[in-house]
Amino acid sequence: MSRRILILVMMVMMVAGFVKGVYASSTGTVTLTITVAPGAEIQIWYQDPGTKTYDFGSNMPVNTSSITVASFTVKNNSSGLTEDWQIRASNAYGTGVNWTLATSTGTDQYTLQALLNADTQPSHTDFGDNDYLSTTNTAMDGTHFHGSETGESVPSKATRGLWFRIVTPSEVTDTSQKTIYVTVVAAQAG
Repeated sequence: MSRRILILVMMVMMVAGFVKGVYASSTGTVTLTITVAPGAEIQIWYQDPGTKTYDFGSNMPVNTSSITVASFTVKNNSSGLTEDWQIRASNAYGTGVNWTLATSTGTDQYTLQALLNADTQPSHTDFGDNDYLSTTNTAMDGTHFHGSETGESVPSKATRGLWFRIVTPSEVTDTSQKTIYVTVVAAQAG
């Protein structure tokens, strides 16, 4: 009988060892990476998507300010990228003497300000010292060009209304028509 018990005990131990081996586990870890990279894309138009030009008028007096009648629409046209925007303007070019972009008017020197303000036309006093454009990129953030909207963290497909205020030079040396180029730059937010 003791031999049977011994065999039985050995069989139980073997089964226990076997079962233990069946329930033993091991883990492994893998790393997955992915980069989603939609490109920054921006569209700008005046009143309809095909129009990109606004005429402040002709025969304007010197040292006179004017605000665009309606806003330009600026759209984050990317496919899923939240964008931050920057803006810059050029000197005013024409067939005669060019005007220099500045923060105060002078001889052949003009000012141009911008404001993100949805569809509501801002008043002259809504434009402040932080809204003057320069020839270098400036962030359209909560400090610069900020009316009722900003150009910070703009979701894809969202639009903003962009307004301009010009002040003509205090004196000009020629009366030829001038052209000003305004550039809005879109980049990944952050």
